[in-house]
Amino acid sequence: MKTPKTELDNFTKLLTGLIKQSDDVEALCYALNRLTLEELERVKTYFSGSATRVIAIRQREIVMGTFLSGMLIFLFNMYQSNLIVFFFWVLFSVTCV
Repeated sequence: MKTPKTELDNFTKLLTGLIKQSDDVEALCYALNRLTLEELERVKTYFSGSATRVIAIRQREIVMGTFLSGMLIFLFNMYQSNLIVFFFWVLFSVTCV
């Protein structure tokens, strides 16, 4: 799931505002108190590094890599005796890797 550009821009403005106010503790506390619960959760996940987008992207990469490697092994075992098909398999594997 991709995050819309406007939502990312709003979040960037929010973080930029918090960073500008980080020198003054009272101003930072006032700015954090004005945020909604959803905005506070976003800031928390951003600074903790546990954003769900990163996990979903890594999981998708693992699933796609597993599928492609399984398909390559299957094609190699099935068509290793046929030279022309084996040549196309090599081209396919080089393209995917």
